[in-house]
Amino acid sequence: MTPRNRRLLRTLVWFALTALAAAAFLAQVDRHEPRQWDDQAHVELEFEGERYRLDRDRLSRLERFSLEWLEAGDEQVRSQWQTRIDHELDQHFQTLHDRVPEVADWYFSLGAEYQRLLLRGAQWLGTAEDDAATRALRDRLLPDELWDAPLQALAERAQWGLDEDQRKVRDAWRIALTREMADARVPATPAALQSPTEQHARIERAQQLASAMDADLARLEQRAGLAATAAAGTGLATPLIARAVQARLAAQAARSGGAALTRAGRAGALGAGVCAWSGPVSLGCGLAAAGAAWVGTDWILLRIDEARHREDLEAALHEALNALHAEIRLTWQQAIAEHVEARHAASREAIDRTFQPWKAALNP
Repeated sequence: MTPRNRRLLRTLVWFALTALAAAAFLAQVDRHEPRQWDDQAHVELEFEGERYRLDRDRLSRLERFSLEWLEAGDEQVRSQWQTRIDHELDQHFQTLHDRVPEVADWYFSLGAEYQRLLLRGAQWLGTAEDDAATRALRDRLLPDELWDAPLQALAERAQWGLDEDQRKVRDAWRIALTREMADARVPATPAALQSPTEQHARIERAQQLASAMDADLARLEQRAGLAATAAAGTGLATPLIARAVQARLAAQAARSGGAALTRAGRAGALGAGVCAWSGPVSLGCGLAAAGAAWVGTDWILLRIDEARHREDLEAALHEALNALHAEIRLTWQQAIAEHVEARHAASREAIDRTFQPWKAALNP
């Protein structure tokens, strides 16, 4: 064989080997299954005891349907309960506003005056808190039976009602989703004919969809309830009352203690002088007369104080109630919104996992 023929033979062999290698490569590529979701692939979903065969487009549409349904339902629940709570708070605070004249009567009574004197003495001795007088006024305006107890009861009703209404939204969603998937229902395959992998995948998808409405409750149990919101709101009362009263009655509050002691002392001295002639019983007569003059003078001066400052006191109490109403309303609005959103977010996350199974294929 000539050199030229040998070169030609080597060239032909090289081309033949190259062609065989290319054919083998193409055959391998043709058998390879890409790690992505086939748009025409179907997934079986178990829901409410029935099985449904759905493609990617149908799953996406059902996901949007579910999210929009729950968004609208939860938004309606939030709005309705915020409006209802606003109405109940308005009624409750109107009852408290109606108590202001009664509280003012107590404030300008002898009993309240002497209670304030005792509290100032206790503060001077260090046995009472600095805001003891304000707390006494707060307890008179907002007794437990009209403040702490009703707000706690309202919080319990609101929390139960929110959970119940959101449950109804999800029950209605179940019915609507079943109706949307009715044409995709398929007969159940006997478990004996299913491979362990198929059974596991089907059960896992069913559990994911169930968790969209049920497992989110476990997350809700971890957050503070509306009862904590009500308790926090009641703690705002004392500082708001103190701020409003001090703004309007600061000068009168500063004078009342010394003035009361001064007027009482002078009244007592005058009363004791009346009994200077009484001989052996002058001590008892002096004490009785001094006490009567003390109380009488205090009563008269309290009436003068009331005429000068009652309107200011009532206005201060109304201002405190208005400020407290606004703060509590805002706190409750936020708490209701957070309560609804917590469950909605959990449902949204579970639905996303259920209706987008191709995410697992793209991110194994």
